[in-house]
Amino acid sequence: MLIVTGLIEISPEYRREATEAFEQFVRAARKELGNITYQMSEDIDMPGNFRFYEEWEAKEALARHLKSENTAKFRQALAGMQVLSINVKRYEATPVKL
Repeated sequence: MLIVTGLIEISPEYRREATEAFEQFVRAARKELGNITYQMSEDIDMPGNFRFYEEWEAKEALARHLKSENTAKFRQALAGMQVLSINVKRYEATPVKL
């Protein structure tokens, strides 16, 4: 399983546009083959800071997601906003039964 997490910081003046783009992107990503979970939320103390958390069954599923039409549309939407920073981390994980 792969875990992807990160922060996308958008200028607060683009907050509404970013929220709409994220909502469409996340809803579509959740339907993709191999997606386990996909969550996005805005930091209540820092408007324009969007944190995301994803789980994918395998590298191939994540690779398909990154090449998908949905991801291309999302990147195009971001290009029209003032993106201040993007920080993404990917981890390989093994589920643990407690």
